Amino acid sequence: MDIKLRQELIDFCASRGWGNDHSGPNLARAIMVEAAELNRLFQWGVEPIDGDDFENLSDELADIAIYLEYLFVNYNINIDRAVRKKIAKNAIKYPKTV
Repeated sequence: MDIKLRQELIDFCASRGWGNDHSGPNLARAIMVEAAELNRLFQWGVEPIDGDDFENLSDELADIAIYLEYLFVNYNINIDRAVRKKIAKNAIKYPKTV
């Protein structure tokens, strides 16, 4: 996440006194709730591709991204490095087949 946007999130949380509520376990549970809300948008095979449905999709994905970013901040993990490292592990675990 962009460093400026990350700081906006940190400031937003701090200005509301949410720091104590944003523990690792609480954030993990919040991600699960948001993921369930995301899943609900796809219920019955519906693709949220326009209008309010697409707006709701964007909102739920943003909620998940925000909580994930708070977790990365809390545990001082660099998201770019973590993702690159995981891609490298997956490349070994799942070699190319084509």
